[in-house]
Amino acid sequence: MDDSTNATIAETVDSGIPPNEREELEREKLRLEIRNLNRSTWFQPGTVIPLVATLVTLGLSWVYGVFDVRRDRIQVESDRLEVRRLQLTEQVSGLNSNRDALQKRIEDLNKIVEDKERHIGDEGRELSHVKNVLAKPILQIDSAIDEPDNVAIALHNTGQGTADVQVMRAFVSGNRIQQGTPPKTGEPIVEALNLNDSVYWDWYMGKVAAKQSIPLWYIKPKDASPENVRAFKNAIPKLGIEVCYCSLLDSENSAKQCYWATFNRPEIKSSSCK
Repeated sequence: MDDSTNATIAETVDSGIPPNEREELEREKLRLEIRNLNRSTWFQPGTVIPLVATLVTLGLSWVYGVFDVRRDRIQVESDRLEVRRLQLTEQVSGLNSNRDALQKRIEDLNKIVEDKERHIGDEGRELSHVKNVLAKPILQIDSAIDEPDNVAIALHNTGQGTADVQVMRAFVSGNRIQQGTPPKTGEPIVEALNLNDSVYWDWYMGKVAAKQSIPLWYIKPKDASPENVRAFKNAIPKLGIEVCYCSLLDSENSAKQCYWATFNRPEIKSSSCK
């Protein structure tokens, strides 16, 4: 019971209320005072109101404080993002600058490569001209019958480069004749042509310089009797020769450029001596 209620009851008692009613009022007053005394201190108006006000103040302070912290954090993150954006912008600007420089460098290098390729192409054509024209060996197999000094079938190099003879094959009446046993390597050919020892055969394997001639099948001047020369001339149509040779410019190249020279044999167009 509060003070206003007690005052009201006191005024009523003092105003001449009958004794029975006054006793009832006093008992009601006591019950209210006892109930008020039994109530927890926490529920007293003087306690609850300040407590509620304090809690509300703390709550508001906490809420606004959290919002402030979150706002500060958001601001910090925003500042960081702005710094990162500026850094990226600077990097992009640098990359663009570097890209322009690299593009210019690439263009310069492309020009250098083009010039080198043109130069290499010119040198390649010049080398090809040297190999195929100026330094190309050309072997021919010819017969020369100038009695009695020159009775022979010889290998002539009419080209400008040195020839390296790799393969030589001999045929009699279309049949392959193998090389004989040294020192009489040409004896099987002489016998197949029914000639005597006055005729010599040379299985030449080596180099033939420009404008040089190498006798392959011949009669020495001291043996150039009319009978031997006549027999030699008659045997020429039966003799076939195939010679494969290569240019010295390709001697160190695994894919050599080689050629064939033939006598009384079909033309061979292969660029290999195999």
